[in-house]
Amino acid sequence: MPELGLCSPQADDAFGPVVAHCRQGFDFTLLFEQFILSAVPSVLVLLVSSWALMRRHRRSVKTTSQSIFSLRLAKQISIASLAATQLVLIVLWSLPDSNRTKASLPAVALSLAGTLAMAILSYLEHDRSVRPSTILCAYLFFSALLDLSQARTLWLRHSNDAVAAVFTAGLVLKVVTLVVETIEKKSFLQAPYRDYNPETLGSVFNISVFWWLNSLFLKGSSTSLGIKDLFALDENMLSAKIHTNIRQRWAEQQQKSFYRLLWVAVRSAWRPLLISSVTRLILIPIKFAQPLLIDRAVSLMTEPESQSKTNSGRAMIGATALIYLGIAIVTGYHRHNLYRFVTIVRGGLVCLIYDATLKLDMDQSKESAAVTHMSADIDRIALGFESLDPLWAGPIEIAIGIYLLNQRIGALCVTPVVLAVVLVAICFSVGKTATSAQKVWVEAMQRRVAATARALANIKGLKMTGLTKFIDTELDDLRNLELKKSRRVRFIICVTAAISTTTLPILTTITILVYVLVNRNSPDFKFDSALVFTMLSLISLLTRPVQDLAFAIPDVGGGIGCVQRIQKYLVAQEEVQESGPSPPAPESSKGKELEDLLPQSSTDALITIQDGDFTFQDVSKLVLHDISLKVPKGSWTILTGPVGSGKSALLLAILGELRQIKGSVRKSKLLPIAFCAQEPWLPNTTLREIVTGFSEYDSNWYSKVIDACVLSFDIKELAMGDQTVVGSGGISLSGGQQQRLSLARALYSRKSLLLLDDVLCGLDAATEQKIVDNVFGQSGLCRKNGTTVFLATHSVRHAMRADHAIVLASGGTILEQGKPSQLSSLQEFSTDTESEEPATTSSFTDANTTDQSSNVPRAQDHDGTQDSRSRSNGDTRLFAYYLQAIGWVNVLGIAIFSPIFAFSFKFPTVILNWWSATETETPGVKTDLYLGMYCLLAVITIISVVMALVFILIFGMPRASIRIHRRLLDAVIGAPLWFFVSTDSGQTLNRFSQDLSLIDVALPPGMLNTIYMGALCIMEVGLIAMASKWALPMYPVLLIVLYFLQSFYLRTSRQLRLLDIEAKAPLFSQFMETLQGLMTIRAFKWEQKSTEKVYAYLDDSQRPFYLLYSIQRWLTLVLDIMVAVIATAVVALATQTSGSSAGGLGVSLVNILSLSQTLVSLIRAWVEVETSLGAVARVRSFDRETPRENLPTEDSEPPEQWPSSGKIEVRGLGASYKPEGALVLDGLDVDIQPGEKIGLCGRTGSGKSSFVLSLLKMVELQQGDILLDDSTIKSMPRSTLRRRLNVMPQNPLILSGTMRFCLDPWSENSDERIQWALEEVGMWEVIAERGGLDVNTDDCPLSRGQQQLICLSRALLGKSKILILDEATANLDQETEAKMMEVIKENFSQCTVIMVAHHLHTIRDFDKIMVLDRGNLVEYGRPDDLLSRPSRFREIWESQS
Repeated sequence: MPELGLCSPQADDAFGPVVAHCRQGFDFTLLFEQFILSAVPSVLVLLVSSWALMRRHRRSVKTTSQSIFSLRLAKQISIASLAATQLVLIVLWSLPDSNRTKASLPAVALSLAGTLAMAILSYLEHDRSVRPSTILCAYLFFSALLDLSQARTLWLRHSNDAVAAVFTAGLVLKVVTLVVETIEKKSFLQAPYRDYNPETLGSVFNISVFWWLNSLFLKGSSTSLGIKDLFALDENMLSAKIHTNIRQRWAEQQQKSFYRLLWVAVRSAWRPLLISSVTRLILIPIKFAQPLLIDRAVSLMTEPESQSKTNSGRAMIGATALIYLGIAIVTGYHRHNLYRFVTIVRGGLVCLIYDATLKLDMDQSKESAAVTHMSADIDRIALGFESLDPLWAGPIEIAIGIYLLNQRIGALCVTPVVLAVVLVAICFSVGKTATSAQKVWVEAMQRRVAATARALANIKGLKMTGLTKFIDTELDDLRNLELKKSRRVRFIICVTAAISTTTLPILTTITILVYVLVNRNSPDFKFDSALVFTMLSLISLLTRPVQDLAFAIPDVGGGIGCVQRIQKYLVAQEEVQESGPSPPAPESSKGKELEDLLPQSSTDALITIQDGDFTFQDVSKLVLHDISLKVPKGSWTILTGPVGSGKSALLLAILGELRQIKGSVRKSKLLPIAFCAQEPWLPNTTLREIVTGFSEYDSNWYSKVIDACVLSFDIKELAMGDQTVVGSGGISLSGGQQQRLSLARALYSRKSLLLLDDVLCGLDAATEQKIVDNVFGQSGLCRKNGTTVFLATHSVRHAMRADHAIVLASGGTILEQGKPSQLSSLQEFSTDTESEEPATTSSFTDANTTDQSSNVPRAQDHDGTQDSRSRSNGDTRLFAYYLQAIGWVNVLGIAIFSPIFAFSFKFPTVILNWWSATETETPGVKTDLYLGMYCLLAVITIISVVMALVFILIFGMPRASIRIHRRLLDAVIGAPLWFFVSTDSGQTLNRFSQDLSLIDVALPPGMLNTIYMGALCIMEVGLIAMASKWALPMYPVLLIVLYFLQSFYLRTSRQLRLLDIEAKAPLFSQFMETLQGLMTIRAFKWEQKSTEKVYAYLDDSQRPFYLLYSIQRWLTLVLDIMVAVIATAVVALATQTSGSSAGGLGVSLVNILSLSQTLVSLIRAWVEVETSLGAVARVRSFDRETPRENLPTEDSEPPEQWPSSGKIEVRGLGASYKPEGALVLDGLDVDIQPGEKIGLCGRTGSGKSSFVLSLLKMVELQQGDILLDDSTIKSMPRSTLRRRLNVMPQNPLILSGTMRFCLDPWSENSDERIQWALEEVGMWEVIAERGGLDVNTDDCPLSRGQQQLICLSRALLGKSKILILDEATANLDQETEAKMMEVIKENFSQCTVIMVAHHLHTIRDFDKIMVLDRGNLVEYGRPDDLLSRPSRFREIWESQS
């Protein structure tokens, strides 16, 4: 017998691959190693290098010059040294006595060629790539790994030590080259490349093991993280690039397919999806190597001791390590690229949604559908796309599993196949309804979110009128309806989750049952450990794709359903754009369209409308008819007319926002236009940023504009000057201030044409006069700059100073137009305008400003975030908060059935171990006993799963959702006014949308899965230890590692989850502000600038979103490596030591196989729980930290008929907007007798609105008291007080619902009386034409003046003896205003009336006048008395004369 350590040359010159009869039979032949392990990789690197060289040489240089003499030189020296060893090898192999094989010289020659190609590629890539070469690193790593085998063989041959030594030296140099090539080049890179994130700059090894995340973990574990602390996105994930790509593909995809957007999304991110798919394919054979490993390992344990067994055991150790490490790394690559795909698709879809949002018409912008699409729909799409691979990889794995199972149990393999098909069919049949069910649920959610957004936008008016109860009820009802609509989805989730969880026990139990019953009487019946545990592992691998399919089908179906909803939204805007606002063009339209693009001469009109008819997009009735006009360049045109005549509509028609039915509109498409809407659009930003808009800051021009708009004094009064944030919708400003800011923005933009909609509304006489002089006068900014002005207004006080005037009639037609002095209607109006007083307004120091700006906390103080300790360490109280919301009965049910499930699910492997051992010793004796026990545990598993699902999804989830929404709603409804001034409405809406969505959708199943998987992990670890005595000593070490791992990981993870949610708030706000300001954005042509703003917010949102995915992959990789260590240790100890049984090893390996999957599932579930708990934390924090305006002492309910007379007594009143804040009213004393009419006036900043708010307890009464009918309001519930007073706010409050409900929300009046109220204000005909009292207010467009009249109708129906009017005539023409005052005089003669004056002549006949100045009452008396002597009231009166 030849010596086992030596081989003949002939033995090594055979292909093998295993060498025969030498080297203990545990080695490859040298020919095999040189051909397969050396020559093939060399050929591959030559081919890939050639392709890479052709691409790289076109790229620009990215490194600095200093890198040429340092790192590049080191690379070239190491590669040259490696090439030298290969040259020496060629010489040595060429010698006659070298004992070479047929492949020796070709293999070394190819290696040398590959090294030379590598040198060129390294030289080029060093300058033209920001990261170490992936091609070179991969080749050097795998080549060095494969060369280890050849080096071992060469040394074992003992025939040519020189070759072995040189080859080993080359191997060492290859490792050195690998080390040098993996050095990152950050310090050598030019700007901006050196600022790229660590992932972009990292080597392939860095990326493979997620080493690039370590610096983030270190920072997150030691300090509090903010958005700026996170890595920047790489250029392929930046929103601007993603948007350009997906928008181009969307435009190219003309086919009107049902899945058009889905296909576009996939194509826009095809690269990471392709990498993910390829790595997923590679993962399949690695996974199925596990049952083969178990089969061989368990069989090996039954063999007698021998050298062959020892060698096989060593091979099993290496195979185990390779398999489980391969699973860890390949899974990491697969999932990470899948998450990159999801992140890119998310960014692209949000951008497309914003594109479509910018094209919405006015009515659609009120629906807030975009907010739902970019939040709830996008979240569901991300969840669905995460589960894409089971749809195609699952069937492949099932087929492979069937084949391998057929090799073990023959035709009986059809049993699990049939069962799997049945279960998948059930999932498919249920999944078909998932898309439609998901749509129904999301649409219900969208209605609730839209209603919430409307409520937040009108919260001040709702509180003033005491109507918050109805909003509370409406939102509560919508929440209940939403949860009712979710029943089908929850049932589908229950069915699919039950099938997914119980698939393994069902398949294994029935397969084993059928196998035993069919074969038990056969003489060939075998039930040993190798067969049992191999069969069990194969069924487990067969079950996993079935389970994944069960979960993936509803998830992907729901995601596709949301994609289709977004597609419908996008296509709807495309169709509107295609249909266009204009009628079919006449024959010469082509020429006119070109003419519109040409510059006009100075004598031409900027705008010409000829015989134009216009209507709103969704209304067939004309709002403007037979309109013909010209707007000369450089002129000032005034547009006036009665309420509802179409003034605002005409401005919108000029902007192209109305549907043109006939006629022509001629204006240059390049004409720069600035627009001031009647309701100013003010984003929640600083005063300066509002004024400058998207223009560059020019301090000189800025100062001129601020002075012209009379804002300088107001800004000086603010603690933070023009850096003061105005609040959402400009809630901290009065109407006049909002108009002046809007006008300042229009002026600052320096556009050629200003379209101004009632910007003089809400200004005191002095301020109005200054603005007219400074802006429109002969020496005003517009005249100096040649700006054309088109001003729609109710006031005709300054009409005679205009160049041109247009008067509209009630039917939307032009009554007359021309020079103002020549128009009879203006002459008629002008006889009364001498005494007309424009609106008086409060300034920043009034109603909402000086004290608020300096004392009200900014939005971040009420963002619901946690302190730095709880952000990083978590808060266990969140579990108690949520479990309490679920209900302790449901919690108890889950707590009982979850451990029962874990035991009954995992203990059957022990039963199989006992059973197989018994069958080997005494066949058939206890078969029925063990079979019965096995089946019983399967039944218990199914029952426990179903019961736990019912407790959490059917009973617990809706209960928790209703309770948490109730707490949020109570917090919002109960918050004081200053809270809404200081808190961004987008942040508040985020609680009701994003956070509730996470709590509804992700938290319940995530929590149940966490409990399930946690219990399963405990059982599996216990069974591994029980079956393998050598595994137990490893557990203390592993527990220590896990402890430090979780403390290291969770601190960063928690913070990222909170940042993920918080970073969405600005994106929410941007969408909401865009919806509110669409007309303004389009008029200024700021679409691109607004989109760029979205890019910034979206990138900030994507950073924690993507990094959260990444750190989850890091944790999964670490856990998979730990599993690999356990598996390798178990196999090593079992095969290399005595005392281990085959059954025990089988139990251990089967549980190790599932332990890896269970840990992954546990991590996924825990991630969902942690993410959702972040939402719970914010809701809980919002609930607890949001201040409440209602005090415990406010429990004194007044009599039923209170106030019965309307007497008001104010005693030493001092009030502030927040507790302990600066006083906005100080020392007011006034007595108002029942039935008196009190006019409130004063210059800017006097405190008029603050006084009104104090009567409603919307400010804090710090000093003194207010008595209404001798009852103090201090101890009175605020809701009762506001309900008992009749209030008409400055901004019209139109409730959503029928017109009947809007006018009579308390249902206290008959239809006849409601009709009377509408007739009194002249609105019945308008309402009757549009559907009467049953018309939905959302379907009944009204001008702002008409909305004011609707609110007056509601006031007429009120029963209170006190009427409060807060600048209620601000948007009315003179005739309508006079009629309104007549209505008030006739119908409220027995009531006490307090009116903040807009026009002083409206309060001229009132009983008394209150004049306020800086929060003090300076005059109080009869108008005649005040006018008869020097007084403040007289000064104001004369300023309007």
